[in-house]
Amino acid sequence: PLMAPMAAELEQTPPFAPPTSPLVDGSGRLWPAGGEACDVAALREYTIHEQVVAPYRFAHSLETAIGALDPEVLVLLGPGAGLGGAIGQVLSRMRWRGIDSKAAFAQAQRSDRPALITLPPAGAAPAAEAAEERPLAINE
Repeated sequence: PLMAPMAAELEQTPPFAPPTSPLVDGSGRLWPAGGEACDVAALREYTIHEQVVAPYRFAHSLETAIGALDPEVLVLLGPGAGLGGAIGQVLSRMRWRGIDSKAAFAQAQRSDRPALITLPPAGAAPAAEAAEERPLAINE
């Protein structure tokens, strides 16, 4: 209810173009890429209404994205690793890439192919690791 006036103001938002990459929203819905594949009117309606007034279900959205897109690595855009622990819990619950515990997630993160790559906070040196294969971007 608190954000309902903001959602009403967004009614003037122009029509959306179809996404060029698949999107997963805060309720865990997958929006496919491409003109006819994605209902852009429904995506716009979600974005200017539901996304503004409803809770963002981060874990559910992450599970949907991983299940649908099967990324090689996750990239947390950050800044920093504030959601790293929550992502580790989701990966462990899903048993993704053999990660089945906090210890397994920590071990994967120390490996030469970490499960999660985070971007450093502003002003910090960039991480040495780089994602080369099918990254999944997660906004913090």
